[in-house]
Amino acid sequence: MRCVDKGVNLNLYKKYRDAMPYLVERLGWYCSYCEMEISNEPDVEHVQPVTKGGNALLLENFLLGCKKCNKIKNNKNPSRADHFWPDQDNTFLAFEYENEIFVKPSAALLGTPFEQLAKNTLELTGIDRLPKKLNAPSKAAKRDPRWQKRRTAWGEAGLALKRWQRNPSDELCEQIASSAAARGFFSIWVHFFSSPSEAQVLTEIKSRFPNTYEPVLNPTSGLVLRTNGRY
Repeated sequence: MRCVDKGVNLNLYKKYRDAMPYLVERLGWYCSYCEMEISNEPDVEHVQPVTKGGNALLLENFLLGCKKCNKIKNNKNPSRADHFWPDQDNTFLAFEYENEIFVKPSAALLGTPFEQLAKNTLELTGIDRLPKKLNAPSKAAKRDPRWQKRRTAWGEAGLALKRWQRNPSDELCEQIASSAAARGFFSIWVHFFSSPSEAQVLTEIKSRFPNTYEPVLNPTSGLVLRTNGRY
């Protein structure tokens, strides 16, 4: 789950949907939860539901969501306390991919109190939902584009890596980064292009996803917490 920096905007919006242009400019056309590219109009999503005390009109309570994540999340979480959030936690390090479509808590969290927070986040958003039978998904599973598009992005990223390893070039670097931006799923592309030999591509990919927050590691104290973050 990509960490994002929403910036500072203390405007009180007249309507919460009025925040969409600002959020899109800051974060790109991507769901803040599943990381899918949102080809239609994204939802301005209340992190803490208004019905649970969340502010209806301030940026601090907004993220961008695809319609599937927004629908599943709906009004379930009463506060930020029991989950990870991409605008305040180092969520990129909290989750990992086991294979082409399986999202799970990072191995670094296993056996720690943070593991439950990661599980809570997956349950809240449903970004780890899969059909029981991948080769014969149910009608309900077919209506969930997240796992399907995640699988497509995984396949394309894998092929792109093989092409790069065979014949790296500046032109190919730009093509790969453009594909990443078009598909979304930032974490998948970073997963594949994480070796020093792919540093050029990784830098170009990151440049296509605006205001991605980079987790900071202190050599002595470990992971540096973000403002109001827990991990």
